[in-house]
Amino acid sequence: MPVVIGQIKHALLFDIAIAIGLFFTLRPDASEQLIHDWREVVADDGARRAFDAMIAWARRDPELECFPHPQGYIRSFRFLRGINLELAFAPNQQWLLFYFRAPYLRNSEDQRDRVRLAFPDAKTTSSGEISLRIKDEATAQQVIAYVTR
Repeated sequence: MPVVIGQIKHALLFDIAIAIGLFFTLRPDASEQLIHDWREVVADDGARRAFDAMIAWARRDPELECFPHPQGYIRSFRFLRGINLELAFAPNQQWLLFYFRAPYLRNSEDQRDRVRLAFPDAKTTSSGEISLRIKDEATAQQVIAYVTR
């Protein structure tokens, strides 16, 4: 029962946030200026191509909603599937820090092991999420292929 209540609370908060305009999906009505500004944070050419690949994926995948999420000086893009915040990435100067978030890792019993096997350089965060530095477009495409398989 607590899970259902938590999901209802999360869904309600999500609906309220959309109603007051806190989320911007990367669809035709997206804020191109915000995307442009955050892209400028990425100084490395390979990481910038990875950023472009992630944004292109966000725009074309009908199962995911992606929105920029500013948190003080931290900039991140968050990916929702339904009401679940499953994935995210934060642009940095030399890489994108990609996160497999807890709801994604709970999709199946062995999901965490499969992610670690597919991405041996990934790290487990203190909150139990898995993070991966994406430094080039090839790695970005590998992540996209893995998530969309």
